Amino acid sequence: DHPLLAGDLGGVPPHRGAAGAAPRARSLGTLFTATTGGGGLFLRFGFVPTTARLAPASWTQSLDPRRDARILRKALQLPG
Repeated sequence: DHPLLAGDLGGVPPHRGAAGAAPRARSLGTLFTATTGGGGLFLRFGFVPTTARLAPASWTQSLDPRRDARILRKALQLPG
């Protein structure tokens, strides 16, 4: 069970790995993840359940519907 991460990265492909990896790539306002597990770790760190329509379309289309992934999102605080 490896989570997938995505955000509005201006066309940069989705990242795999730790939840902090994508925000370092570029500034973004929301981080999305999909997991086939319960998502407990993500929920403890402020992610909330969401729908596929709120996530980047290119990313959600890459998810395998047979895996029944749970999609979560987290609004990020931008510096300023």
